[in-house]
Amino acid sequence: GLGAGAAAAAAGGGLAAKFASDRASSKPRAGSSDLSSNPNPVRPKPPTLEQRVAAMQRDSATYCDEPEDLAGFERWTSGFDADSPTVCAEIESVLEGNAFMAELQARIVPLVVTREEFWQRYFYALRRIKLEFGVEKEEEEKE
Repeated sequence: GLGAGAAAAAAGGGLAAKFASDRASSKPRAGSSDLSSNPNPVRPKPPTLEQRVAAMQRDSATYCDEPEDLAGFERWTSGFDADSPTVCAEIESVLEGNAFMAELQARIVPLVVTREEFWQRYFYALRRIKLEFGVEKEEEEKE
């Protein structure tokens, strides 16, 4: 039969293999998105202003849907002129620095929304984010 030494080596080999596999499985694999194995995942940092703006720019709802805060939007757009020199300059700088926005505008204006709606909704969404981050202040109601 098997000598005691061989049996011990086989058993030892099993333990060593088990230990190695335990160590391997306790280390999260790179690129694994399985958070369920971690009872308290590290809270992701809240997105920065830039990240929020980028996400808003990529969200078709920004341009295609009426803003949720319709009353605030209508108040704000009453003073917004997409053809004013200031706004045109802002639009130019957005399009120059952002191929995605240029492409998006080309795709959905005027098929889905007018140029004015596109930019009203964009700048309104941008303003909501800036207000949230305290970069801009609510304007006082002008009578």
